[in-house]
Amino acid sequence: MSELQDRANRWWRRAHWQRKLAALLYVSAREAAMQSDPTRCSECGGEMEAGFIADVAESSVLQQRWARGPVEKKWIGGVKVKESLPVTTHRCQSCGLLKSYAK
Repeated sequence: MSELQDRANRWWRRAHWQRKLAALLYVSAREAAMQSDPTRCSECGGEMEAGFIADVAESSVLQQRWARGPVEKKWIGGVKVKESLPVTTHRCQSCGLLKSYAK
């Protein structure tokens, strides 16, 4: 291998790892920001407001729920639900971003 090719390969490997590290640091910084202050939007830094997404079923309004596992249909219609958690959704007052959490 020529010296020029060797230098190019070293540069490419170094640049490749620098890009990977930068991406990891960016993701880590966003996750840290979200974990440190869940009342702040991860996109714009605006204030998050708690609420819920309304599920309308016939004549009633229900809170959305998260169910574990794949969808299993019942023979009479609907789906089987073994375990479910209520879903709380936070909305950014500045940019409108929605983040949902099942707790």
